[in-house]
Amino acid sequence: MLFIPLGLSFWRSSQNQASARLGIGLKGMTEGYEIDLRILNDSSYPLGAEERYKVLKNLKTSLIKRLVFQTIFRFRFYLFYKIFQRLKLSVNDLFLVFRKIDNEYLPVKDISSPLMNDYNFIRKGEQMSSETTHNF
Repeated sequence: MLFIPLGLSFWRSSQNQASARLGIGLKGMTEGYEIDLRILNDSSYPLGAEERYKVLKNLKTSLIKRLVFQTIFRFRFYLFYKIFQRLKLSVNDLFLVFRKIDNEYLPVKDISSPLMNDYNFIRKGEQMSSETTHNF
């Protein structure tokens, strides 16, 4: 796995991308979640406890919403139960289906200069200054 600091790269994706196709199915969803948990629980993970907890909540919220949509809403109750058990989710995690994911960062609206800003992201409610865009 290669970790690249934000600001040196930016996301590029397409609908026919292998990772996009994999994430649609239940296998890709569960394996992706398990991989995310391994990364999150690795001792070299750079975030502190509070940020790690926030990431975990967002991961679980996303997973629960997709799991409910792809199983319960399609009357696949046994499959829901099997995946729920496999991922060691709790009954309390089911309430996350009503939770909004808390994304602290939003992509910059103006993509004309994607590498000329603070790590390609700005915090909600903040404006980018001209000083910020010329620090390179």
